[in-house]
Amino acid sequence: MKRFLTLLAPTLILLFCGGPSARADKIPYLYNFSPVLDPDHPTGGTGPISLSSADGTGTVLLTDEPKGSATGNSDIVATNINVSSLADPNTPEHIGSTNAADGDYTLKLVLTDKKSSTSATIFFKARLNGDFSSQSANINNSFLGATALTGTIQGPTTWTGVLGANTYTVSTPSYANPGPPSASNKGSISFHVAVKPTDDTVHGGGGTTPEPSSMLLSCLGLSFLGAASWRKRRAKVA
Repeated sequence: MKRFLTLLAPTLILLFCGGPSARADKIPYLYNFSPVLDPDHPTGGTGPISLSSADGTGTVLLTDEPKGSATGNSDIVATNINVSSLADPNTPEHIGSTNAADGDYTLKLVLTDKKSSTSATIFFKARLNGDFSSQSANINNSFLGATALTGTIQGPTTWTGVLGANTYTVSTPSYANPGPPSASNKGSISFHVAVKPTDDTVHGGGGTTPEPSSMLLSCLGLSFLGAASWRKRRAKVA
């Protein structure tokens, strides 16, 4: 019996002490979204922008959100959207329909890996389309494409790249339509950021860290095999 407990001791130590050390820490990063009025000059003109209607004095405002930080997978807000108009609901103003370019804009994202301080800049081109008045808003949004100097563009709304020792994916934008000018809640556009270690290891250094449960089962199996072999030898001697 003593011999069996001796064989089992390492497994018990792994059970109580080994699990927490294999826990993956969440990865922190910084992000900064800015709307850009002129897609042909995305390095300038950032800040809150107003898109004017094609047939009136109304505007659609896209806010410049402050810099933010997040840890691990998270949704992040790119901009809030608000409409302003004095038009009669029976004769609403239009944006992106009479002249499609009236509704064009670009969202510029600067994404920074906090540990390595490495950054990537991504541009998401989009277009607003619809009508609005002093008492209504029917405005839709569509993404036209994305560009970046680093990383990989996958369709009009997805970017993947490596920053430091981590792989980031920005994708699946969500659009909430703005309400009429009297609405207290604004519309919004948000993106989802997913991040993981590039080599899929918990602590780095090459090779995948085994799951604690797998390590425990392996050690239990070895312990019981050792115990069975010891008992078999004792039975032979007897």
